Amino acid sequence: MTFWSFIIVNDHLKPGKEMNILIVDDEKIVSDFLSRVLRLEGHRPEVAGSGTQGYKMLLHKEYDMIICDVQMPNMSGIEFFDKINTQKPHYARKVIFTSGDEGNADISYQKTGRPYLEKPIRLQQFKKLLSEFSSA
Repeated sequence: MTFWSFIIVNDHLKPGKEMNILIVDDEKIVSDFLSRVLRLEGHRPEVAGSGTQGYKMLLHKEYDMIICDVQMPNMSGIEFFDKINTQKPHYARKVIFTSGDEGNADISYQKTGRPYLEKPIRLQQFKKLLSEFSSA
């Protein structure tokens, strides 16, 4: 099964800073994996099982990073992104997409100008990304 997600990152972090990270994904296996990796890297992940729940969480707490599955029922990740872009535009420039479908990832890049990671996500590539953004 192909699914997408995107990552929204706080670009004012200092090296080694522990980040508050929101994972928005309806697939428990994916959110469990990402949560485990993020905890091992010293971050504080929280999970929302839908785009709607994730957006509500964003309204009540500031997150340094948001990882969101694009293909979700009710509110897709792209709809989630569009809502953020409209209502919280400072997050839009912090998005990094991930996709298991290179063609769709290219379309998202063309639409948003934001980079993406290909799925399946390679652990070392993901850790490198976390490191780059936590030291930016």
